[in-house]
Amino acid sequence: MNQFLTIALLFFALPIYGQAFKEAWAPLVEASCIDCHDANTDTPLNLEKIGHDLSDSNTFRQWVEIFDQVDSGEMPPKKKKRPDRVIKNKALATLHQHLRDASLAKLIKEGRAPLRRLTRTEY
Repeated sequence: MNQFLTIALLFFALPIYGQAFKEAWAPLVEASCIDCHDANTDTPLNLEKIGHDLSDSNTFRQWVEIFDQVDSGEMPPKKKKRPDRVIKNKALATLHQHLRDASLAKLIKEGRAPLRRLTRTEY
């Protein structure tokens, strides 16, 4: 019963809860990202316009890509000043947890694979 309550709370609170990583991510963005990824620069990623609702699949994919690039050290580029390690680690840990929670909520809601009928050939 307790596990069901936890999953239900996670599922229903996700859109609100998913916004919380924005606060942990903001110091890293301000320190290392916004100079190159805002509306005034010519890059494909605009961090001023990106959403924070991880239940949206496009937003989720963008944040996974951002996480991967920052975690691997690909961003910020080697020529730029490196972010403070404490700020970076806190932002990555918070985002990682929120991405996992969003993925779990989607798995609970939709299952591992969509249901479909077999064709005659497959049957």
